[in-house]
This record gives sequence, structure tokens and C-alpha cells, in this order.
Amino acid sequence: MTFTDTDPTFPYQSSEATSQLGIPDSPEIHLAVTRLAERLIPLAVGDNLPDSRAIRITALRSASGGVLFSYPFEEVVTRFRLNLGLHIEQDEIDRSVVPSAKTDWLGQAVQDLKAEGVEIPISFRRQVSHYGWVKR
Repeated sequence: MTFTDTDPTFPYQSSEATSQLGIPDSPEIHLAVTRLAERLIPLAVGDNLPDSRAIRITALRSASGGVLFSYPFEEVVTRFRLNLGLHIEQDEIDRSVVPSAKTDWLGQAVQDLKAEGVEIPISFRRQVSHYGWVKR
């Protein structure tokens, strides 16, 4: 179920994520997005689900938005399920969206990479914009 390439040119490289999302070739972005997407896939349960390929793509897209905008996990899950076309009660949506709550998915990935000995430039946050990912 992993998104990481078999023979990556940089840690946690995912050609699938690059082709689907156009994200920069940065290990911290690839790790943050694919790790979150991997958590989402098992949550795709319900009637009338799309095929497994569409679920993977939806998971990547939902995870990318979650990382980019620092959404908390509950909100990412709600957005993922909505993007799959699953029925969600309004009160569940209301509970998952907390404007002040943030999760630093990218920062967590950077910490993990540094713990593995991977050098990450201090400018890694410059890859995040309100309009999407920016290449370094």
C-alpha cells in the first residue's frame, strides 16, 4: 500500500504523488503527503466506493491539502470521505472543522527525516503557499 518508489532518487520519493499532485521533489513533502494518504486509505468504507486506484488518488489529493493547509486529521478524513462521495452527516462535518486547530504535518516529517540523518534546508517552509506547492 506504500506510495514510496522501489528505487527512489531521494528519501520517500513517490512518482505517483508527483504525477498526481505536481509536488516538488522534496523528501519532507513526499513523506508528509504519502504518510497521511496511507492513513486515509483504510478509512474508505461505505457503499458505492470508487475503484482502488481512484481511492489512492483521492487519498493523495486529500492528504496534500491537509499538509499544505495544516488541517487536523479529523478534517482531512472528512474531506477525504466527502471527496469519495460518501454520505456524511452535517454534525460530523461541523465537529471535524475547527478553524483554530492546526497540525504541522510538514514539520513532523522534517523532524522524522532529521532523526534519520536526512539533511533538510531551513527554507523548507518556503515551499508552502496559499496557492499550492512551490519548488525550491
